[in-house]
Amino acid sequence: MDVIQYLDSGTIVAVYPLAGNETVIGYNVLADPTTNKEVMEAVLRKDVFFSGPIHLKQGGVGIVGRYPIFENEKLKGLSAIIIYMETIFEAGKLNDDPDGDFTIKLTKINPNTRELENYIPSDDKSIATGFLASSPIDIGNWTLSVQLKKK
Repeated sequence: MDVIQYLDSGTIVAVYPLAGNETVIGYNVLADPTTNKEVMEAVLRKDVFFSGPIHLKQGGVGIVGRYPIFENEKLKGLSAIIIYMETIFEAGKLNDDPDGDFTIKLTKINPNTRELENYIPSDDKSIATGFLASSPIDIGNWTLSVQLKKK
């Protein structure tokens, strides 16, 4: 985890670390049409849901995990964490190596554009033709796929 946030209803009221993240204080994720669909996914599930990857208000790109907090069945707020994409790529060794034997893809249908997006950058322009294995990751509506480049 790179950043922790607390949201009162849908507004960010606390963030740690504060340094470098000051710009998000007062930001209402439920009022923003670029974020509210995935925030509401967490609320409807009444469970953690990971949004993105998204361009963050404080800069950079990351995945935001939000957990709704209810009081008497009414949404009280959300706790949130941000994991920067660089952290995920380093920890998971998810770099798509153009000289490697397989490709790795993390894809998702963008809830706003309805387009399929691939979140692992690749310089490899060749078409993979080997065995493909894919697995859904429900907590973010992603699909992780690994495919041999050659049969």
